Amino acid sequence: MSGELDFVEFVCAIWNFCTMDDADVVSFAFECFGDRNPVTKEWWLQQEGVDLLTQSIFDVETQAYKTCKVFFDDIIMRNGKVTERDWTKWTQHNRRALRPLIDLRNKMRRQIVGRKWWKKLMKFRKKQFFRMRFHDIEKARSRRPARRLRE
Repeated sequence: MSGELDFVEFVCAIWNFCTMDDADVVSFAFECFGDRNPVTKEWWLQQEGVDLLTQSIFDVETQAYKTCKVFFDDIIMRNGKVTERDWTKWTQHNRRALRPLIDLRNKMRRQIVGRKWWKKLMKFRKKQFFRMRFHDIEKARSRRPARRLRE
């Protein structure tokens, strides 16, 4: 890995982010900081991931940060990790926490071609890929051209 995006990767990243619905954005935020078990395909966060995720959402001086941190630290103390289910449950009760990320996606939609166009593509994404993770969509996308070349 070069640490740089080529143009196709950049366009795919924009497409992926702008075609996500709110539930996909919740999963995306978790996956950015989480680890994945290759066998069970389950995502989880350990202490370092929780710290990075909560610090990226909240100003560490706020009460919201402290409340969130206590909640996830308690889960880690009991279970050793935070699962995606724990994260999803928390975000359902704290919807404002991901508001900046959802607002960014909405702003990108407005400024790149327009909201209607992205909503149409979001429906296409759901029809084509249903609830596939963005990592899995990228793998599927990168396999397709190779098959076409062989045919």
